Amino acid sequence: MTDKPTTAAPDTTGEPRDKSGERGETGEATPTPAHTATRTAAHTATHAAPGSAADKPGRDNAGHGAERLEDSAEHDTEGRDTEGRDTEGRDTEDGDEDDADYDDDAPVLSTRLIAWVLAIGGALGTAASFALVIEKFLLLANPFHIPSCTLDAVLSCGSVMRSPQAELFGFPNPVLGVIAFPVVTTLGVVLLAGARLPRWVWTGLQIGATLGVIFVHWLMIQSMYDIRALCPYCMVVWAATIPIFWYTTVHNMDRGYLGGLRAPLLVRFHSTVVTTWLVMILLLAVQAFWDHWMSYFS
Repeated sequence: MTDKPTTAAPDTTGEPRDKSGERGETGEATPTPAHTATRTAAHTATHAAPGSAADKPGRDNAGHGAERLEDSAEHDTEGRDTEGRDTEGRDTEDGDEDDADYDDDAPVLSTRLIAWVLAIGGALGTAASFALVIEKFLLLANPFHIPSCTLDAVLSCGSVMRSPQAELFGFPNPVLGVIAFPVVTTLGVVLLAGARLPRWVWTGLQIGATLGVIFVHWLMIQSMYDIRALCPYCMVVWAATIPIFWYTTVHNMDRGYLGGLRAPLLVRFHSTVVTTWLVMILLLAVQAFWDHWMSYFS
């Protein structure tokens, strides 16, 4: 029997062959250099793509830089906010400070100073007014009563209490002080406790203090040049009313609560003004009763 020649089956796998065109021993095609280069390029491109681990250090550095810029911006914003709060803190005692138009060159009067003036001045005025009311009731009960504040012919509360000026509104004038001064004291204590008063409270205090200071100056003139006597308790009321009025006015000018009326020099020399004011009244009292004072030295 004659053997037929064998015909090799065509390669349908599509796999690359080596130089001899035959498969390796394992049945797989031996990779050509071109195929190896293609796979190497693809591997390199995959690992160098954006988002890969090779690019991560650069992204981390950029991220840290952005975070540092954001932190710096936040600190700068906080600093500006803090500066804004410090600037507005001048009217934080009132709650309506944003209504005021501040002058950065003008000194800012301490609210704590105003609080002490109101608290101490109000307390002194309350005590003196209450003492005057008691003395007035005792005088009404006994016409021969000698008030505790009567020292001689000039320093005489009795002479003042018996005058028509002592009851200008049909009742003893000290009753007004008993009503008004405790309110002033309360406002001072509230400010010392850290509260902030609204603008309308400062406006009301300004009106009351202005009427009070006008009234006590009218009483001064009457005592020195008409009644010709000085009431020591009344003088305590005078000495309390003037600083209350002055520092309330200076505070309101400093905050812009007086319709835009600003006086930086008065704010700067606030203590000089009120001291001069009180010394001038004392000098007027000395001049009005000069002969009486000189009698103590003759």
